[in-house]
Amino acid sequence: SAEISLKALSEKELELSLGEGKGFVKALAGKDSEGSFLQTHGVSESSMFPKLHALGEIKTCMASDVKGDFPLRTGKAPLPKATRGVYWLSGQAEGSALASFAGPSNDGGGCSVGHMVNNMMKLRCGGDRSWAEASKGPADNVEIIDLIYNFVFDSSENPTKAQIYPEWKFVGALTTEWVMDFEMYLAEEDAEYPGSVVWQRSSFFFGGNEAVGSRYK
Repeated sequence: SAEISLKALSEKELELSLGEGKGFVKALAGKDSEGSFLQTHGVSESSMFPKLHALGEIKTCMASDVKGDFPLRTGKAPLPKATRGVYWLSGQAEGSALASFAGPSNDGGGCSVGHMVNNMMKLRCGGDRSWAEASKGPADNVEIIDLIYNFVFDSSENPTKAQIYPEWKFVGALTTEWVMDFEMYLAEEDAEYPGSVVWQRSSFFFGGNEAVGSRYK
């Protein structure tokens, strides 16, 4: 085995002692001059992740202080354009307020990794700067419920629709859409939020009955 100090990385090849012989290795940090190293060599993003980590400390801030990467991280490439940035959730009263697909995070379990995995992304509502509640009440239940949303998109490059499967701490992902059907689709234009990327959310229960007040952006 061999160890390389990040401080020693440069454009020059590094000579390493490999047992009784010697060898050369070129180590890259981040992206090389020709673009993504993984894409250049045809290597797909990893779909193997560490197990789900314990929830971190819950912190608060004023809505007026929300900007840039605070308090949530801002979603960036390689996320598809329609899933970048930070989203305000409308019509939720004291419930959910902000969401972001940004990553990587400290959640583990494949949550908020910062890229699509087989057309899918996972958000943990009590996770590492990926979700925010508008009031203390819902936040206090995070430890008990530990809700995770599994977003399955119709495309990994240009998504326009997603099926959302909720998953709770003591219950696996509920994939029976007849019982609980959460959907969202990308709005082409929205007069209420001009210049913004807007996803329209709808919730249906028991074979297509839309929940009252479930349609929001």
